[in-house]
Amino acid sequence: NFHFKALERLQANQYPGKETYAIIYNNIGQAYDELRETPLALKYKGQAVELYTEVFGPRHPAVAQAIGNVGLTYEMEDNYPEALKYLQ
Repeated sequence: NFHFKALERLQANQYPGKETYAIIYNNIGQAYDELRETPLALKYKGQAVELYTEVFGPRHPAVAQAIGNVGLTYEMEDNYPEALKYLQ
């Protein structure tokens, strides 16, 4: 998987840009969405939310987008009550 290769290269070079890691984690989460691997999708998307929050603070649009992506994962699984917690 290219997302994991990108992550490995960043880690090997000790790249300090947390925003880039957040983007990659979100992309990995989306790939797991496509595979219907919900626990893994939520794990990686959650890591993206944490990193975006750390970099930008909780009220930044990138954080809101990442949180919305978590909601979309729940929506894909027809877990609408949980999806609403993230999408409202």
